[in-house]
Amino acid sequence: MGKTRTFVDKMKKDKATVRACPVCGAPQQAVRTLVPVANEETGYFKFRDKIEHVCKCNNDEVYG
Repeated sequence: MGKTRTFVDKMKKDKATVRACPVCGAPQQAVRTLVPVANEETGYFKFRDKIEHVCKCNNDEVYG
């Protein structure tokens, strides 16, 4: 049988993945955005998947 993960183990992993912004020092949140890209040959759109890290100093750039 495998080892069961405790709540404390889960919290340690979540705290290890939080990054701080180099500009303002606030914690950053990873946000997945979809950017539409037009294909010139067929005229159809494709969506490019992009992961951005958002904090209070670049919030308007990502969402605005």
